[in-house]
Amino acid sequence: IRSRYDFFFWFIFFTIVGVPVFYFFLPLYAFWHMDDFSWGETRKVAAMKENFSSPQAQQAAAEKDDDSESDDDEEGGVMG
Repeated sequence: IRSRYDFFFWFIFFTIVGVPVFYFFLPLYAFWHMDDFSWGETRKVAAMKENFSSPQAQQAAAEKDDDSESDDDEEGGVMG
C-alpha cells in the first residue's frame, strides 16, 4: 500500500504540470492550428468523390434544376 504522501505528491504534480497543459497549452494550440489542413483531407469519403471533382459544374446543374422546378410551379399551378 502506498503512503498518503505519494497521493499528495501526484496531486501537487498534476496541479502544477497537468492543469496548465490541459487547460491552457492544449486549447491554445488547438485554437491556433484550427484552420491548418496541411495534414490532408480526412473528411473526404468515396461517396463524395463526385462533389470534389467539379463543384462548380454540379452547383450550376443544381441551380438549373431549381430554376426548372420553379418555372413549372409558376406556369399552371393553383395556389391554395
